[in-house]
Amino acid sequence: MDPFSLHAPGFVNLLASQSSSPIDVDSAEAAVNSPGLVKPAERRKWSTKEDLVLISVWLNTSKDPIVSNEQKLGAFWKRIEAYFNSSPQLIGSLPREWGQCKQRWGRVNAEVCRFVGSHETALKEQASGQSTLNDINVLDRSPVFDDILHGRAPKVKFKVNNHTYRMAYYLTDGIYPNWSTFIQSIPLPQGPKAEKFAQKQESARKDVERAFGVLQSRFAIVKNPALQWDKEKIGKIMRTCVILHNMIVENERHGYAQINTSEFESGESSRSSKVTSRESIQAGDMLDMRREVRDQEKHARLKADLMENIWQLFGDEDE
Repeated sequence: MDPFSLHAPGFVNLLASQSSSPIDVDSAEAAVNSPGLVKPAERRKWSTKEDLVLISVWLNTSKDPIVSNEQKLGAFWKRIEAYFNSSPQLIGSLPREWGQCKQRWGRVNAEVCRFVGSHETALKEQASGQSTLNDINVLDRSPVFDDILHGRAPKVKFKVNNHTYRMAYYLTDGIYPNWSTFIQSIPLPQGPKAEKFAQKQESARKDVERAFGVLQSRFAIVKNPALQWDKEKIGKIMRTCVILHNMIVENERHGYAQINTSEFESGESSRSSKVTSRESIQAGDMLDMRREVRDQEKHARLKADLMENIWQLFGDEDE
């Protein structure tokens, strides 16, 4: 019999004599019989404080005006390791190696990028019926009627076609709702009265838009965004620009074409220029005021009265 055969009795007995039962590395027997066997250390989790320090260290190192991130990968992360381990916020914590910092930064960066992408997607997500940030969507967020609702707006009283109204109104285009505070033009006027009203309304509205355009072209502070300012400061800026514009016009008026401005000049009046504000109102009154602002019946009546009044004043212009 071949003594070197795998099936020879002597070879089998040799293998059996050299084999032993497996040892559990976590057992006490393994620790006693194998002093050289070291159990792998448990992976240390990163704390929130360590993440914040790592982000701060990475930003400061990458924005270094001298070396920035124009350096070898190893040197860059070794600098981060040195700054990270010397942070006073981590006193008492075990140090981290640059490889650990690099691996952790990769995970943090990936999560941050995922969050930023989701946030941008959510901002761009358009609600049903709101295709863009148009005039209506801006109106829903605007505090333009807050002064009226809270009783801070000046008292207004005027009479049109023998009907008295106590709330001011804005000249708008057709996209705005039919509220008592909005007067739109007539897109397809039928009859001479409607045509004359549309002509005068659009002319007056364009004058306001052109006047604001003049301010924008003259003062960059009016043209540029103003989200960082509060409403009171924006109001002061606009009034200042209007005053400066009027001063410029007064100074340069001699160079303009001489026209008769008597129809724009007001005569002597004994009335005071003092503005009287509304008295403070309660929550119930505020709801009533809100309903009055959005009253469509009052809107229709005011529009009809304005149309009749304009026809009485300017109806014979084309004759």
